[in-house]
Amino acid sequence: MATYNGMNYLREQIDSILMQLSTDDELVISDDGSSDNTIQIITSYNDSRIVLLNNQSTHGFVGNFENALIHAKGNIIFLADQDDIWKPGKVAVVTEKLKQYDLVIHDADMIDGKGCPLDKTYYSTLHHRKDLLSNLWKTRWLGCCMAFRRNLLDMSIPFPRKIVGHDYWIGMLGMLKFRYCFMDDVLICYRRHGNNVSPSGGKSNNNIFYKLFTKRLNIIVALISRCIRINMKHTHAILACIMSCLCAISCAETPIMAKPLFPCSNKLDSPYGICAHFTQTFWDYPYEEQMLRLTREMGADNVRYDFWIPYAEPLKENGLWEIMSQSNKKITDSGMKSLAILFGGWKGQRAWNMETQYKQILDSLVRLYANNVPYWEVFNEVDMTSKTDGISLDSTVKHYMSLLPLTYQELKKANKNLKVTSSGIADIDGKFLEILCKNNAYKYFDILNFHSYDKPERFPDKFTKIRSLMDTYGWHKPVWITECGMSTYDEKSYANLLSPTNKDEKEAEQARRIPRLYLIAFAFGVDKVFTYSLRSRENNEFEREDHFGIVHADLSPKPAFNAYKMLTRMLPSGSSRPTLVRDGDVYLSSWKRQDGKKVYAIWTSKGKNTVDLRMKGKYDCYDINGKLVNVSKHKIEVSPSILYFVGSSKFKLNIAE
Repeated sequence: MATYNGMNYLREQIDSILMQLSTDDELVISDDGSSDNTIQIITSYNDSRIVLLNNQSTHGFVGNFENALIHAKGNIIFLADQDDIWKPGKVAVVTEKLKQYDLVIHDADMIDGKGCPLDKTYYSTLHHRKDLLSNLWKTRWLGCCMAFRRNLLDMSIPFPRKIVGHDYWIGMLGMLKFRYCFMDDVLICYRRHGNNVSPSGGKSNNNIFYKLFTKRLNIIVALISRCIRINMKHTHAILACIMSCLCAISCAETPIMAKPLFPCSNKLDSPYGICAHFTQTFWDYPYEEQMLRLTREMGADNVRYDFWIPYAEPLKENGLWEIMSQSNKKITDSGMKSLAILFGGWKGQRAWNMETQYKQILDSLVRLYANNVPYWEVFNEVDMTSKTDGISLDSTVKHYMSLLPLTYQELKKANKNLKVTSSGIADIDGKFLEILCKNNAYKYFDILNFHSYDKPERFPDKFTKIRSLMDTYGWHKPVWITECGMSTYDEKSYANLLSPTNKDEKEAEQARRIPRLYLIAFAFGVDKVFTYSLRSRENNEFEREDHFGIVHADLSPKPAFNAYKMLTRMLPSGSSRPTLVRDGDVYLSSWKRQDGKKVYAIWTSKGKNTVDLRMKGKYDCYDINGKLVNVSKHKIEVSPSILYFVGSSKFKLNIAE
């Protein structure tokens, strides 16, 4: 933290920080010669975690932060202004994210000098973008929302001369050389009161030439010099800097276009799936025929369900072999395809601890179903057994690899045309996939498969990580998402600040997320997406697992069912793979259907935004439920609830610059 005459708000900020620090952490404060009671407030804490640097000479805003950073001893560094307020949980959330990245920035609620909300976040004020080019032109890096690892700090110190801000320097260096992440989480209250010390506090006095050219040239020269100083392979870095600057001067705010990151076709081929528990007599088995009709009605033609190992034991007990056979036949007769989940444990034991019995059961399953079940998933969420069994991820992967090659080889030997997916990875943001790569697991599956219940607009970071690991370890295979969605359970007994609490609003949010996730996933090259799940069990009002379905327990539809149905109507199988352009918080997707119609979908990641559209040709506009919307002017209000525009093959729509 850098301080200067900050007595008015300092105590509230220090309190919010210290309450989140452990005894091994430190709060390094560099004061730049305050003439008010700032020093007295700091020393009054008498806290061994506070390290006060009382400067004898003035360093200036940037130099004051540099002084604090030079004296920081930790491996993880948070930047803090003297007048903000950290929200509870900030340190824990950011520290967890820094296990994957070297540099992160999060969003902030804006408040005034009295602490009253300004009803906007920092990102929303900047038309926020996350690419290098946009941040070179107009930086989004805000120090008080940043945290980074020691490796980035060591490279950034000492600060170059003539940089406009410490956060601009650290942010650009991090984007160029390190792993970075823009988090949507709002983790501080960012105070704007007219007397802020930081440069973002008011209007700049620099002339227009400096604003447009000099400060960017200074940062590029500094980046080049630092690259040379550390003897890195800097040729591409220098070229990237220069090209980014030239592009920024000529085209400034360029929308970001997604591109497929994985092997995929140009046209969608049976991309829609649902999850159901057809082989579980206590869950969906009694409703199987009605649910299959609903699945066809909503436009999905892939069903993911359980080939539970306990259900595959010789059916001297409850005729469970018969249940599995019936389910498989009904799915096939309905014209749909099965993704069968091999579960790797039963009776309190893991499959790798009962290898002989596992091989016997696998042999039976392969003999019975290899020719009519096209897709096989080798165990569900294996990475979660690390937590439940209290073992390391390395040990979990070792156990998994004791059975994965065998399973893959037996399935392929029985039918070379069937496809084997990896275990549905529950925590794709964690280390499990990388450990799988190190153990060459990718040799024993055809499709990488993961699960996530995150918000749709957070998925691109996951796709980027997967592609990065593929590149690093030299393999590229199709990617499916076999579980995604949102529970609509009553949260009276749970604290979840990131989700709506009203039940009707939660069901509406569940509906809004479905088409956004599918369109984003398809644009990035994902081949199939399975919603979890079709039917909510609804046995317990307060049980999260009981409310993921997009229809109720009695099979009456939730809003999400109609949103799914509308999506498949707008984007049926056989359509071209959607394109996706992001312009700040506004997303625009487009594709061409087999009937020749051109379709556009537009939405925001959060909140409402007035967008100026340029449209050429006749069109119809529909909302998420399929209701016609009268759009009589080009400036329209866009929200997280998708709008579809349907026109002829010559119809064109884009966001005005």
